[in-house]
Amino acid sequence: MKSMKSTTLAIALLVSLFVTIHSQEVVEFDTAYASIMDPTFLPPFYVEETYSIQKAVDKKELSETDRILIVDFSEGKVALNTRQMAWNHVAQGTINSENWMATFCVACNSGAGFIPEVNGRKLHFEAGAVFNGVIVLRDRETRSYWDHISGVSIFGELKGTRLKTFNILHSTVEQALTAYPEIKYANNDNSASKDNPFYKANDYIVDSHNPANSSVNVLDIQFAKTIPKEDTRRGTMDIGLGVWFDDKAKFYPQEEVQKNGFLFDEIKDKRIVVYKDPVTFTLRAIYTNAEDAFFNGKDLVLSNEQIIRNNFIYSNGKKTHAEMPMQIFTRWYGFSLSFPGCDIYETSH
Repeated sequence: MKSMKSTTLAIALLVSLFVTIHSQEVVEFDTAYASIMDPTFLPPFYVEETYSIQKAVDKKELSETDRILIVDFSEGKVALNTRQMAWNHVAQGTINSENWMATFCVACNSGAGFIPEVNGRKLHFEAGAVFNGVIVLRDRETRSYWDHISGVSIFGELKGTRLKTFNILHSTVEQALTAYPEIKYANNDNSASKDNPFYKANDYIVDSHNPANSSVNVLDIQFAKTIPKEDTRRGTMDIGLGVWFDDKAKFYPQEEVQKNGFLFDEIKDKRIVVYKDPVTFTLRAIYTNAEDAFFNGKDLVLSNEQIIRNNFIYSNGKKTHAEMPMQIFTRWYGFSLSFPGCDIYETSH
């Protein structure tokens, strides 16, 4: 990774910085490990145009098997190409004049959605550093640094500020066409980066870090060297679903969910079902009052006579959007280092 040769920033970052991310512990931004990035190295994607995802398929910009990230914003949904986001790391745009931002770090497979505003002021974000093995954001207005999962500023003028968050869902074009036929697609061909040698390796990085690739069990050295101290309660690259609500965070290991294809739990007195989506093979969690469930083909049938299908609840002939806690389908190291001391689900819990 390139480093910025900024004397001012170098001096400012000589001190270890602290900010409370999770009530149990504190995250330390340690400059002895952080790799500060040149602002031009990983250019953000500022979305100016969107069109139907079906049009993108017709234009052969996407195939039905391609992985996408769905910006699950209250004002509407936007589909982003996972491969493109692995390079840009940040996408920003507007829906109905409301600002949104999505992040994605391919190493730990984590991303979240944010409203990029502080006290009514719109901020523009970029990939600013690598620390704790993940991308750290930087806003261009104040040069503050931000955790890309929790949305908390960890250094600078806005240190301690938390952005409002929403979910980014892992999906496929096929599922989106079925579940959200009106969803818009934002395409970024990254033509300006074609000659960058790191960009040429992007496809390999995306494929090798695909959660479905069970052979990936070691974190690449360029990420690993930025981790001062790891939480060793789980394996670095273990896949699972990280869920958080207020000051409570919990990690659900994939192998626990796969025992039955689903599990029930409570977080902050709210009951959830965590399940493996039979279309995308990713883990998801929704709020429920059901006590049991079973799979009927690709449908998860709940004991309260509701059916989960493609992120929707079907009940009494009606289709409603499933209510979800904040969540990321991610690797253990990324979640545990953003939420230090987080709980871990175990069968004997």
